[in-house]
Amino acid sequence: MELPQEALDIYNQEEIAKFLATVDGQGKVNVVLIISQLPGETGKLVFGEFMMWKTKRNLNANGRVASMAMTKNLQSVEVLADLEGFVDTGPYVEKVNSISMFRYNAYTGIRRVGILDITQVYPRKNISYFTVLKDFIAVKLAKTLVKADGLEKSINIPRAVASKINSLLSICALAYVGEDGYPRILPVVSSAVLNKGYLVIKLAEANRELADIGLPIQVAVNVITMEPTSYQVKGSLERIESHLGSRLGLIRLDEVYSAMPPLCGERIV
Repeated sequence: MELPQEALDIYNQEEIAKFLATVDGQGKVNVVLIISQLPGETGKLVFGEFMMWKTKRNLNANGRVASMAMTKNLQSVEVLADLEGFVDTGPYVEKVNSISMFRYNAYTGIRRVGILDITQVYPRKNISYFTVLKDFIAVKLAKTLVKADGLEKSINIPRAVASKINSLLSICALAYVGEDGYPRILPVVSSAVLNKGYLVIKLAEANRELADIGLPIQVAVNVITMEPTSYQVKGSLERIESHLGSRLGLIRLDEVYSAMPPLCGERIV
């Protein structure tokens, strides 16, 4: 399937957030930041194999993926694709190695490039900075009304991770496995950590699909900030509640991972 021009323009940008979601042999979703994703020939995306151990294992077990790219102006697009394979020579390897983060560093050159055949494209409307601020305030106010009674205590979320999730400048990519077996990635621009190891997210137009999925469902959330710092948390989206006019999703967290060097892919909790 061909990428529309708007999506091509987004994926051709280098220094933006680009996420890739994969599914392991047990059907568990994983989502990581892979900024080396670029358009290939018509109907294809390519990406460099760089610090992606779990993603690589998942791709060996299941070639269905989802990709999401988001610009600094909060314009985003989601793509579903199938892994075609990897190459270690040729124009795609040269293309990925031309990215500035690899071009000027002799120690981080890409030796293998994955090729994805695009099956579906979901362009999304721009998210305004006013909406981000409004939703940030709404989540902070509404989360105080979420009743912790009856919630089973989960993990203790490290303070450093909680501070990034709670930040106004954080963006989250939430992934789950759809009914067709493909992972999906949806943007979440407002979230907050609740006590007892739960994550509260704001349901909005950009992630409207969440309102229609069956619950509970296993999810993975990658949070990135302007620093940039990236963490991945995993758990179960348990329920959706309405407070002060806002619809909130409540995620019970079970795992926390570092998604940046030097602890890239290592489980923290």
